[in-house]
Amino acid sequence: MAAAPHYMLQIWQFQGVPALGMFLNGYAAGKRKVFEDPDLLRRWTPPALALGFGVGAPVSLASFVYSMVDTPPPALLPTLQVLINPLMTLGYIAVLIRLSRSAYAGAVAPLAPAGRMAASNYTGQSVVCMLIYSGYGLALAGKVPTAGIMAIATATFAAQVWLSARWLRRHAYGPVEWVLRAATNLSVPPWRTPADVEPESTDRRGGNRNLPDGPPPAEPATLRSMTSTRPPQEKPPPPPGTPPEHSAPTQPGPSTGRLVGVDLAQGMLQTALRAFAEHGIATEAWSPLAQGAVLNDGAIVRIAETHSVTSAQVVLRWHLQNGTIVIRKSVTPDRIRLNLDIFDFQLTEADMTALAGLDRDLRTGPDLDTLN
Repeated sequence: MAAAPHYMLQIWQFQGVPALGMFLNGYAAGKRKVFEDPDLLRRWTPPALALGFGVGAPVSLASFVYSMVDTPPPALLPTLQVLINPLMTLGYIAVLIRLSRSAYAGAVAPLAPAGRMAASNYTGQSVVCMLIYSGYGLALAGKVPTAGIMAIATATFAAQVWLSARWLRRHAYGPVEWVLRAATNLSVPPWRTPADVEPESTDRRGGNRNLPDGPPPAEPATLRSMTSTRPPQEKPPPPPGTPPEHSAPTQPGPSTGRLVGVDLAQGMLQTALRAFAEHGIATEAWSPLAQGAVLNDGAIVRIAETHSVTSAQVVLRWHLQNGTIVIRKSVTPDRIRLNLDIFDFQLTEADMTALAGLDRDLRTGPDLDTLN
């Protein structure tokens, strides 16, 4: 206990100051909205990858090798390792950006909450290691084999990934992030967030359970009843002697048309129904991603890799270029951002043709022509 203050001072000197510098860099990047600028990210990630893994990785590998043997490292290697650590950080960030904007975005998305709570999780890992390895706890330092250390580290991180996702469902920030944000901005940030919405789901009539429903239809819905364009009832003429009304002339436009919501995605293109657009009927896809059933299709994955986007972004962009109204729901913040980030790339004619060839009558909801 007597050595604890001196030990904490050493940690602050050798780790605290560099960590504070990295936090300030992150703060500046957030203010600059670096990660919301697709053009900047496209220009920035290639050199970051080159610096991180072309310059930083060899030095880090050498440091690792020397740490595993009894031979002392060259005198300048520890200093060089400290200097290239920021380059390795850039390389890691660039890899995560590439993955988050690729066909593997869905696979890495569960890690995002842990990243949003990085400081809290780092503190939690320090507490776990202290309780396991130091004299404050079990004092197992030097007694646990390498495989055991790896198992403890993996289990700790897996638990933090699980806990982070659940914490951020009800809280705006991690505990340590909340304190840092309050100290940085000299204001009290929100502690809890409103309860999130339910995941995308549908009821037996194909509507969204999270939206108010009207009464069920009196008869089975058919294409004819869904696309009815009956003109509005004319206003009866005024009694004789009534002064004429003064109103602005009506202009034809979207407000005079109809809206039809359909089960529409790759694998279920509803080509005949969408042809009614020429009658002023807009098409809305209530299941634009086919509940994920098409996201691993080889053609979609290849197109996504070509444009450095996700499969979901390709499908949503296809809807957009076809003039379809898309209302996509998600409870995951990163997926929400990806769903909105579909305006900085364009599918080619070849892409659109390939996607149009995926019609397999893959219905993910009820058939309204036969529902009763």
